[in-house]
Amino acid sequence: MRLPLSIVVLAALLSACGKKEATETPTDRPSEKASSFLNAASWLEGRWENHSKDGVLSEIWERKNDSLYQGASCFVTHNDTVFAEKVDLVQKADGHLYYIVSVAGQNDEKPVPFQRTSGTETMMVFENPTHDYPTRIAYERREGDSLVATISGQKDGKPKSEIFRMKKVQ
Repeated sequence: MRLPLSIVVLAALLSACGKKEATETPTDRPSEKASSFLNAASWLEGRWENHSKDGVLSEIWERKNDSLYQGASCFVTHNDTVFAEKVDLVQKADGHLYYIVSVAGQNDEKPVPFQRTSGTETMMVFENPTHDYPTRIAYERREGDSLVATISGQKDGKPKSEIFRMKKVQ
């Protein structure tokens, strides 16, 4: 009588283990996918600038850990900072990469998240269709240590797009 009971218990254990293994798939590990997106953004690290007759646009990016880049952007004219924002490029537990921007005096002082919707080794696109403007932010790495950042969306009921060209200085 003991032999058949042991076989039943062993069969039940093997069956339970088999079911667990059968349900695990590579898609159950979304953080690895987002991590590869974050790693693909390594070219963003450093200081970027654009000098024009109106002033200096600067953007600085630094990798803080395996799930976060922190950035800061400002526009200075005649030694006066007329615009500044802070940005986190963060891999979240939901498996997505987010561009989260905070601007003092805007959006009730709350950060605004933009989710990565597409990209390649040289381009990243983030979107938030519920935000007023912009609803889309894109970064494209160009040859010769330069990048182009583009923000776009609807403003006052009309399509609008702004392009920011920068060179790497550090």
